[in-house]
Amino acid sequence: MPIKFSVLTRPLKEKIRNSDHTELKSSGFWIGHLLMILATIIGVYLAAQAGLKQAILFDEITSLQQGHHVRSALIDELQDNIQLLTAYKENYLSKQISGQELQQNNPDLSFYIWTSMQQSPVTLEIPGYFLNGIQRFYRNVNDIIGKAEQRTYAASHARKLLDEQLQQVNSTLLPQLKKNISELEQRLLQHNIRMPDYSGVNGGQQ
Repeated sequence: MPIKFSVLTRPLKEKIRNSDHTELKSSGFWIGHLLMILATIIGVYLAAQAGLKQAILFDEITSLQQGHHVRSALIDELQDNIQLLTAYKENYLSKQISGQELQQNNPDLSFYIWTSMQQSPVTLEIPGYFLNGIQRFYRNVNDIIGKAEQRTYAASHARKLLDEQLQQVNSTLLPQLKKNISELEQRLLQHNIRMPDYSGVNGGQQ
């Protein structure tokens, strides 16, 4: 024989009917619950804001560190190339030697860092002044060396032009790039992060 649904729900209805509902009619009950809901919403919002600030700070620090590493590597490569060019100028362009001998003693500059930077988004965060200056320096230097090897330029004239390029990069570009790196280090120190000093690794080049 099927049991009627009303028979099953009758005890529940009676229990609800006999329950004390005076608390639901109290304004304090509703105010307390509203305050609890409001506190929960505010807590979630503040937690989200704190998380967002931490994420932004982490991205900023990461960007500063990457920028420091790239610029430090760039300046090391540039200084190595300057040394090679200085030795090339003194040992070969100061002598009357054939274009073939100049080709055999090409300074063979390194462009590993410079080329790798083209694939890195961090490069776009480096001020254009440095990128354009280094690009122009390498372009001019390669042009001078090529024309010296082809005897388009006499060795003495090539030496003079190369010396001008070296003086310019040593007096302006290098000091300003070093200053820019120091500024990055100061910004990182504000976050209690000290970058390692590799200045003595390659003989303390400055």
